[in-house]
Amino acid sequence: MEIAQEEVFGPMAPIITATDEKQALEIANDSKFGLGASIWTQDLEKAERLSSMVESGIVTVNSVVVSDPRVPFGGIKNSGFGRELSRYGMLEFVNIKSVRFYDQLIHDHHGSKKVHAILHKCIKR
Repeated sequence: MEIAQEEVFGPMAPIITATDEKQALEIANDSKFGLGASIWTQDLEKAERLSSMVESGIVTVNSVVVSDPRVPFGGIKNSGFGRELSRYGMLEFVNIKSVRFYDQLIHDHHGSKKVHAILHKCIKR
């Protein structure tokens, strides 16, 4: 079904029947998109198990997909990368800097015993 292959925005509620959980997961995951998914069931253990197997950035159980500023929100596959909202979303806007320095100038620092000794000491910790 084409609607299961697309990333649909708007008031749509496609209902697709599957013969079993395996087929339902195949239908859900057979898309190049993965922003959000909903699982509707009274069996919350089943919902928890299936939600880990659905390939999407967010899975909502017994409700529609909405963002919440307290939890990370974002897609996978062709639905984007990274997260917005929450602490993880804020980290998307931060530049992390790495600083490397040596206590003396060494002409051949890649092969020097001093650098290897420093690395060895760090690895042992």
